[in-house]
Amino acid sequence: MGQMAEQCEVSIAIFFWLNVPPPILKKILAGPRFSPPPPSPHRVELGPGIAVGIGPPREPIATFNDTVRIEYLPDRFMLSIKGPLDDVIELFSNLPSLFEDYGYKLADMCRYCEINTELIINIEGYIDLLRQKVRVTDIESLAAAIGEKELGIYQVSFSNMKIPLSDQWLNITLTPDPNAPLARTGLRIVKRCRHPEEVLKFLKIIKNMPAIMKEFLQE
Repeated sequence: MGQMAEQCEVSIAIFFWLNVPPPILKKILAGPRFSPPPPSPHRVELGPGIAVGIGPPREPIATFNDTVRIEYLPDRFMLSIKGPLDDVIELFSNLPSLFEDYGYKLADMCRYCEINTELIINIEGYIDLLRQKVRVTDIESLAAAIGEKELGIYQVSFSNMKIPLSDQWLNITLTPDPNAPLARTGLRIVKRCRHPEEVLKFLKIIKNMPAIMKEFLQE
């Protein structure tokens, strides 16, 4: 159900306005820290020389620091970046300049970006803290209507907008570890950004999310 912030896997999708040919992306995303990509995990070998793709077609582009996988989905004009948080932050810090070296301005090419990640927060007394922080008005009447003596919050989700039809959508979901709900919770984050520099800023916030959520619940 996720990992600690320093080790968590982050998935970022960069949606371009127009198609960027994979050969161009392979030239841009090359250099000392890059290596040729392994075969796509979305393909299954049925036999010698016979492979079947799973899901939309993906073109492997490169690997960064041997940990960050970069792929391109041409039917969606989408560059997929997935790897450990710290390595993805390092890559994103240099991404605009890598595009600029080939005469491209990444901010102008980008329609929007989406970040997805899951991590674990160890926090003693999590469910008790959550129920003290988040209260539901007249929950006693609901409990009585369904024949329960007590009801309380167990899983909670927050968003910055009522409808997720936006390139600035943010959704944060807390789901306790079912085997230890008093000790830890899973945290899932979905964040969309209009510009790559906003992605880098939010990735750095993710590093601090365990501390942020603990302070929110414990204050």
